[in-house]
Amino acid sequence: ATEPLHIALLVDDSEAATGAIPYIRDGLTAFIEAMAGKAEISIITVGERPTSVTPYTSSTGTLKEGVGRVFARSGAGAYLTEAIRDASRGLAKRDAARPVIVAVTIEGVEFSNLFANQVLEELDSSRATLHVIGLGTSTPRMSDEMRNRNLVLVEGSDRTGGRRDTLVTPMAIPSRLKQLAAELSNQYVVTYSRPDTLIPPERLAVSARRPDVTVRAPSRAPGTRR
Repeated sequence: ATEPLHIALLVDDSEAATGAIPYIRDGLTAFIEAMAGKAEISIITVGERPTSVTPYTSSTGTLKEGVGRVFARSGAGAYLTEAIRDASRGLAKRDAARPVIVAVTIEGVEFSNLFANQVLEELDSSRATLHVIGLGTSTPRMSDEMRNRNLVLVEGSDRTGGRRDTLVTPMAIPSRLKQLAAELSNQYVVTYSRPDTLIPPERLAVSARRPDVTVRAPSRAPGTRR
């Protein structure tokens, strides 16, 4: 794949991210450096409300300045599902050839009151791939907001062909973001055809013959809805 990427970096700066902020900054910086010249990137924080820190740009310097403005917001919860919906809409308007959403999130409090299917429909329409770098694991007792958020992260990454990493320590954030940058820099475009039928198929299956290769690809035709 040679067309430039458009990447929405969604960064959790809620109170839950307080101890992880230094590692998040290091990871974002490494990701931005690895994607230099290959993508236009926007930085959006999700604590308290979705906030654009840096609009889409390919300027490494501008993006690094944006990273320096990421701080944890005392007393704030996250609005991650709202941010995913907004980022999906923005990428759809840009008609990006290779749209990507990267969510760097901490298990905490979610305040978005959107239903998962609302967000997933916007994600499908945008044709964006959702990648999730998450710290912490969910608990059995959780709010409706967290259930909807977790469904968006699991279902959204699975059906768009994104990776979903659950980390136990914030120290792993930089290395995972570096790995993600390497994957995005070495993608292949797969061109396929389908039978001309009245009802087009929605499901996709992409595999590799080599057993040592992990394939990440959408599980449904881009742009389709349930």
